[in-house]
Amino acid sequence: TVCRDRCFRIWEIATGRPLMVLPVTNGLPLLVQFSPDGHTIATATSQWGAGEVVLWNSESGHPIAPPIAHRSTVSALAFNPSSQLLVTAGDDGSARVWSTKDGQPVSPPLNHRWDVFCADFSADGRMVVTGSGDHTARVWDAITGEPLGPPFYHNGYVHRVSFSPDDHQILTGLAQSVNIAELEKTAHLWFLPTEQRSVEELRALAEVLSSQRIDSTSSLVPAEAGNLARI
Repeated sequence: TVCRDRCFRIWEIATGRPLMVLPVTNGLPLLVQFSPDGHTIATATSQWGAGEVVLWNSESGHPIAPPIAHRSTVSALAFNPSSQLLVTAGDDGSARVWSTKDGQPVSPPLNHRWDVFCADFSADGRMVVTGSGDHTARVWDAITGEPLGPPFYHNGYVHRVSFSPDDHQILTGLAQSVNIAELEKTAHLWFLPTEQRSVEELRALAEVLSSQRIDSTSSLVPAEAGNLARI
């Protein structure tokens, strides 16, 4: 839980007794999130408009890595299903994916034109969806940071985003204001485009576009002109 006395507290569900206190030494506590495997805790604090995220070992209560500095207040935290990655979103108009092992960035910034209010991973961990005050939601490759398709346009601020369990749809929740009290006025369900071509067809297309192929040793080698012509 996030506590007003400048700390985060971990509680035992069965008894309600406190198990651990994670101190806040820099700013005000804002957000806390457990990883799916229960081994890592992510916390976010804010001071003078700047944010900081800390990854903690849930058993020892010790930081796993140095604090992750953000240029603005952190508005969202979400782990991927394997607990190896963390996505953060902020008021500087960007989100970013980090390694939970060492706190280093994995992706480049995922940029919007306004504050990013929310972010979530897909069930397979390959994609990230973000929602912003620029009235869009976007789906990104979690590692490369490349946008996967055009933005999903809305008529309000996108405050909530979530993938369906099969990753074929995303659900977005809107508000007509940045005020959290006006949240969930409208929800939209969006279908993500699915790839209909076979793996062989996609491999052939990749060879044409790159003029390279993967050989029997899994190495990239130049593709033969004859094979490209047949494709």
